Amino acid sequence: ACSFAGTVYAAHHAYAKLGISTATPICAAAGLASVSCASIVACSLGNELALEAWTKLTNNQRTRESRDRVHFLPLDNRVYYAVAGVAAWYAVGGTARMVVPSDLRFPGAFYRSAASLPATLEYIKGTAKQRIAELGAKHGCHTCGVRKTAQWIGDHMPPLYVVLKSRKSFLPNLLNMVTTQKFLPQCNPCSNRQGLAVLYNRRVTITHGCGGAKRLG
Repeated sequence: ACSFAGTVYAAHHAYAKLGISTATPICAAAGLASVSCASIVACSLGNELALEAWTKLTNNQRTRESRDRVHFLPLDNRVYYAVAGVAAWYAVGGTARMVVPSDLRFPGAFYRSAASLPATLEYIKGTAKQRIAELGAKHGCHTCGVRKTAQWIGDHMPPLYVVLKSRKSFLPNLLNMVTTQKFLPQCNPCSNRQGLAVLYNRRVTITHGCGGAKRLG
């Protein structure tokens, strides 16, 4: 478990240095690659430790602990490790996006369609605001993953500034193009940093731990 988490954590911060984030088209592929590699590392290490422990047993101990009862993973089947690891990752609620840093201008690493509400051009209020707080407590901030914050914000996505600016453009008006927005749960710190990033269209990434522990990057 430690080797898996360490590999994913290292990949996450490597992506931050390389400029790969949720704004990058290959973010899902990068996330899957990281989970696969971490699974290979973890399974290979566990297998090596099990084999080493087996070789240290005496003949009598080996007789008592029949090798048939000691299950070793296939040494060279790295595809098996990767597939099993990715399946386990999704089974516990993980997604490919969670491995890459969040770009404040786009849906974050912890974005889930189920944790969103239809949005209008107005700020969130009333029962919708209460509902977004419930979604935030259950699923976490869509940007950094934390589940506790002083106040949950209903984050317009795409950002309200971007939508209003696009509506003033010639082509969207000519074609009567309408952008569908959603409210996503977002914590106060991420919301406070988002404004300038959106205003100046500047890439600001948020890095995080495997469980959503927040670190600003």
